[in-house]
Amino acid sequence: MATITISADKNIDNCVAPMWLTVATGGTVGSYVSLNPQSGTWTASVLPTSTTWNSVCYGKNMAVAVAGAAGAGNTTYAAYTYDGITWYAATLPTSAHWKSVTYGNGYFVAVAYGGTATAYSSNGVNWTAGGALPSAANWEEVTYGEGTFVVVGGTTTGAYSTDNGVTWNAATMPTTTGYWSSVCYGAGKFVAVSYGAAHAATSLDGITWDTIRTMPSSDNWKSVCYGSGIGGGLFMAVAYNTIKSATSADGITWAPVALSATANWQTVTYGVGNTSDCSVTTPIFYARAYGATTTAYSTSGTSWTADTGVTGNITASCYCPSLRGDTLTIVDGAVIPVNTDQAPRFRYINVTNGELNITNSSTAKGIRFPLVRQVTGNTSDIITVNGLGAMNVTGNWIELGTGNGAANQTFNSWTNDFIPFVWVETGSGTGVYEKWGNITSQIDGQMYWGTQDLMTMVSNGDAGKFFKQGEDCRFGNLLREGNYV
Repeated sequence: MATITISADKNIDNCVAPMWLTVATGGTVGSYVSLNPQSGTWTASVLPTSTTWNSVCYGKNMAVAVAGAAGAGNTTYAAYTYDGITWYAATLPTSAHWKSVTYGNGYFVAVAYGGTATAYSSNGVNWTAGGALPSAANWEEVTYGEGTFVVVGGTTTGAYSTDNGVTWNAATMPTTTGYWSSVCYGAGKFVAVSYGAAHAATSLDGITWDTIRTMPSSDNWKSVCYGSGIGGGLFMAVAYNTIKSATSADGITWAPVALSATANWQTVTYGVGNTSDCSVTTPIFYARAYGATTTAYSTSGTSWTADTGVTGNITASCYCPSLRGDTLTIVDGAVIPVNTDQAPRFRYINVTNGELNITNSSTAKGIRFPLVRQVTGNTSDIITVNGLGAMNVTGNWIELGTGNGAANQTFNSWTNDFIPFVWVETGSGTGVYEKWGNITSQIDGQMYWGTQDLMTMVSNGDAGKFFKQGEDCRFGNLLREGNYV
């Protein structure tokens, strides 16, 4: 979790604290670095189970990891984190050697090594068994691009899914003398590299693959990724037990680039680093070696700089553009506009000197701006300093419908979030509005403070009548007794 301090006008969409994560084999070791691996310090974290954590990915403002057991053994272990620091256990639907997980199209999808097992999840916590892979191959890595999940492994083996992992179909890779070890998507195509050969492969759809592309050397090409912000867009691959990496603009023609040291380079990831005031962003490739603390980064794609990570047999890394639980502090009169739906990123927003302006331009739906809520500890807050800090909510009213004066009418809302009040025109065209309060706030038989305050407001003339919200309201159960209008 990071603190972002903004001192100049900036849209909140650009106020981000990215994080890089790693997982490892043979224990519970994970690690993280906030903002930028180029300038940050890696810190150890603890995964929930001691096992072989094979893969980690980012999606929906969280990270998800999957595991196998030592010696290609089987487990049902998965894990997830909302902040990159605290990990929680999850259970996969089948015992298998879960080798790779990725995110796309609203789903996390995992595949297993040496079998046909797959799984998918819409939230990274609860998993469902997916369709069987077309063969019990040594599946190595799964990725997502343009509506298709693609997995590679073995000498000629590929598969794809266009329904989020529910069903899988075979795809034939060009034959390699090694095995297809890694696949990624970028620049409108899928690119795979081979461990133990000078081979790469490209595909526009993940189904039909072109002939072999030639890497700069026959080596153990272990990992490949795509970076859109470096060199006009580059694929980057690293090789295990070498000093070698390679880049390509199109996945077809590759050029060698020396890494910072000879090492067991295991994984390469692309991301965009940031400064704590979000004033300077830096596109960056980050490479991590298996064993020891060897890491390296590249901001150019043409050279690498040595760095140091935590000790561990790191197997995988991922870039997280934005996790949850950060603190945003607004200073020096900065104005931060909010005009799009927000994912839950911030736990605290401190408007010390400046403005947080939430402006809605639609009459059909509002802007959703949730803060991160913790299971334990203090609640989330937006704090303004009197006279210096302000939070302004402006824009259009959301029109729910036109009533006819009768009781027990129903209107549809664009959201099932709790709506504390609605403003009701007392008569058509009068322009006089009455504030009605939401009585949907009884939890476990106890009257919640919102209901008590609402009744006080009605008795004081600060609110008009009551309404209730549907049972799918995220706030609580319906108040079953009482008189509603």
